[in-house]
Amino acid sequence: MVAVVLCADSVRSCFGDAEATFDAWVAGRCGVGPLRGVGAVNVGHAYHAPGTGVPFAASAWLAECVREVAVGVDPARERVRVVVGTGLRETRTVELATGEPPAVERLHFGAVVREVLPGVRVTTVVNACSAGGHALALGQDLLEAGEADVVVVAATDSVSESMLACVGRAAPGAEVLRPFDAERAGVVLGEGAVAVVLRRSSPAPLAEVVATGLSCDAHHPTAPHPEGIARAMRDALTRAGVRADEVDLVVAHGSGTALNDPAEAEAIRAVLGDGPVVTACKGAVGHTSGGAALVAVVLAARALRAGVVPPVVGLRTPAVPLRLVTAPTPATPRVAQVDAFGFGGVNAVTVLRLPSANGPSTTPSTATDHVGITAWGVHVPGPAPRVLLDGVEAEAVAGLGGACPAARAKEVLGRGLLGVEPATRLALCAVRAALGPPGAPDPRTAVVVSANLGTAEAVDRIVRTVRDESWRHVSPMDAPNASSNVIATTIAIRYGFGGPNLLLCSGAGSAWDAVDVALGLVRAGRADRVVLVGAEPDDPVATRLHGGALVAGAACVVLTPGGGSASLVVPPPDATSLELPDWDAYGATGIVALAVAAALEVPGTVAVSGVDDDGRLRAAGVCRAG
Repeated sequence: MVAVVLCADSVRSCFGDAEATFDAWVAGRCGVGPLRGVGAVNVGHAYHAPGTGVPFAASAWLAECVREVAVGVDPARERVRVVVGTGLRETRTVELATGEPPAVERLHFGAVVREVLPGVRVTTVVNACSAGGHALALGQDLLEAGEADVVVVAATDSVSESMLACVGRAAPGAEVLRPFDAERAGVVLGEGAVAVVLRRSSPAPLAEVVATGLSCDAHHPTAPHPEGIARAMRDALTRAGVRADEVDLVVAHGSGTALNDPAEAEAIRAVLGDGPVVTACKGAVGHTSGGAALVAVVLAARALRAGVVPPVVGLRTPAVPLRLVTAPTPATPRVAQVDAFGFGGVNAVTVLRLPSANGPSTTPSTATDHVGITAWGVHVPGPAPRVLLDGVEAEAVAGLGGACPAARAKEVLGRGLLGVEPATRLALCAVRAALGPPGAPDPRTAVVVSANLGTAEAVDRIVRTVRDESWRHVSPMDAPNASSNVIATTIAIRYGFGGPNLLLCSGAGSAWDAVDVALGLVRAGRADRVVLVGAEPDDPVATRLHGGALVAGAACVVLTPGGGSASLVVPPPDATSLELPDWDAYGATGIVALAVAAALEVPGTVAVSGVDDDGRLRAAGVCRAG
């Protein structure tokens, strides 16, 4: 593992920029205020950022932060990648639209980032409340693999009416977020954006990002599990080469909920014991959703440099046996752990330390470059598209057309689908086609999903329910459906896959980003197997956002290092080309094509390709011995 350095940071929060936010946290100030711009959702307070409540607010904050940190970043002279974490994307913009919906490519942040850094490749990771931490892990993996010279990692979210309505059903009456407090009333949402620059080295680093550990509880859509959290902590320490007794400070997730706080406290004590002091920043800035993990990383790095541990704002009566900080405390911590957890049990834990005189440390990587394809499955309910190999019609592939529609997924999957939205049902059917029914749990299997519009119908339904009836009629079961990563986490929960769990929503390039991320997880030694899935629905809401004909479908390709009757090749050499002409499943198309290429068992390499939102040609291949 190669520790990288954090070279620049920028924040937009309820307090303003990064310096103002850190100073407010140290002073114990709380940025909560009355909820603005949203109707009756049984929520009265939020930690609003300046400029809230307008279309593309999340994009505007993101652009400001990226512009600030990008001084000295030159895409023309160095290889620059951008990874954006988010929980809700531009959901609020969709909710505010009264006429034509926003252009679908504006929902994924690539366009707004390229206005600041022209020509860069942008990957959008939608991983609920730990999205920023997952983006940070991917950024570090890119640098370690030598695939970039500099990575801008960012995250953003604005409060949405749909998520607020779900919060109003689950945690009504909370006026302030009180982490680890006996009188905590639940989560209170915040908003804003954050960005950092990562490099392998810098003459004046702000901190070393030593490692980020990832895991999925594979347990429950909303209830965390201490063991899943602890696995992410142990993964971070192992990858960092840091002993548990070397961690001086924990900046906890601290979401102020009855389930999360005790589970996190149990995991901290199990892994770190009673040694480190523990603080949390959400009582000051609110729960900033997809930005929460990265905001906490920036603030933790500032705490290390300032030699002070800020307090847990809002904490009056501790309810857990941790060394919680209740007032600004002068200290000289050198190693900090930053915790982040999200819907579906997606966990990201980052280890930071003050820069050393010798620079970042290096641990040799043991990952393999050969990634085999060991299973595949296709599940497309509608008419089968033509499959062309170098322009010649190919044979039919099982599941490509005529498969069971989402509404009848019970016929394939059996019981247990109550509240599961259509794209997730299709994805589960594709995984079953590849792997069969669930077997023994596996903590080393990762799930990577490409899907852009899977939860659009659920968000629309929640908002219409609030506006046409009332918040009382919103189902508590819809809370996970308001966050797009429900597709990936539901697969993990059903099959017991406890490895990294990511959902990619990068528009037209989403499938290709998912392929690259899946390969990256294997090469970084984060997983022994990756279940790669593409899934999209064709409901009226998704089709309207897409702006054209949309086909429902899903596919699954299982990747295993060193094994398989076929190999995944990126980029592919000159090879037989596979096309699905006049057929658009948006974020699922590329994965469907890969699964079809694997199913055809054509000797040599069969390449599939597509064009992303920036006009860049992307491709991958399936190679099989002759």
